Amino acid sequence: MHDYAGKVVAITGAASGIGRGLAMRFGEYGCKLSLADINEAGLKQVEAELKAKGVTVIANRFDVSSFEDVQNFADITFATYGGVDYLFNNAGASAGGYVTEAYFKDFEWVFAVNTMAHVYAARAFVPRMIAQDRECHVINTLSVSAFFSFSINQPYAASKFAALSILESLELQMREQGTKVRFHGLCPGFVATNFGDIEQNRSPRYALDEEGIAFKQTPAQQKANYISKKFVTSGIPVEQCVDAVIKGLEEGQFLIFTHPRANSYMKKWRENLLDGKMGTDENQLEMSHFIK
Repeated sequence: MHDYAGKVVAITGAASGIGRGLAMRFGEYGCKLSLADINEAGLKQVEAELKAKGVTVIANRFDVSSFEDVQNFADITFATYGGVDYLFNNAGASAGGYVTEAYFKDFEWVFAVNTMAHVYAARAFVPRMIAQDRECHVINTLSVSAFFSFSINQPYAASKFAALSILESLELQMREQGTKVRFHGLCPGFVATNFGDIEQNRSPRYALDEEGIAFKQTPAQQKANYISKKFVTSGIPVEQCVDAVIKGLEEGQFLIFTHPRANSYMKKWRENLLDGKMGTDENQLEMSHFIK
């Protein structure tokens, strides 16, 4: 295993789930942590747990759907530690339903968190990471949903498709410019987290009405939410996901998959598209491959 002691690790979405798991693991490795999340109460709890273990950590409430907040996150991190070795753009949002009926605010929220936040981080962090002139890494959390489509999960999947394109383009840019910054994409299947309840982290400006009360869900949204919660709770432990991240980084993987046995479906999806067919034609997914 690499020596991580003293490395600076910045993580968004650090109050729970994969973000919390990454914070705990890198804290054990002796890293200095800068954590961000919109869930301030959960973030403070994580901060307290880490400090009780003697970990060097700062934690601040930031909303990654705001460029100003992401810029402030970068400013505080660099001002405190003088650099960043690993940046995990891990915060996520999820909304299901059909394009023909899903609420525009759902699309705006999901794209702001899952896609634009990666753009904001590239602007706020990467130029300073390049200037460090040492090997450092940016890890953007994507999803296996970046590689195939479901009819009832259109906003979320579309945001992940876009995030994958941004990720690969940024890595190509880094190589063309000869920088020492490397980009990676974490592509989890189902991981046992509270992601099925992510609605509680919705920024008020993406509320579905002026009072902040969600409109009645459509049948497609209800089905998507039911499936998400059902499978998320049956997913692999967070620790197993973090193991895959560490292994992938140390092996220099561009994309890091938590459920590699499911990759055959993603390969078939792309093959079908290149043959001029729908990716899902004769490519029936076995969801069990994305759980354990």
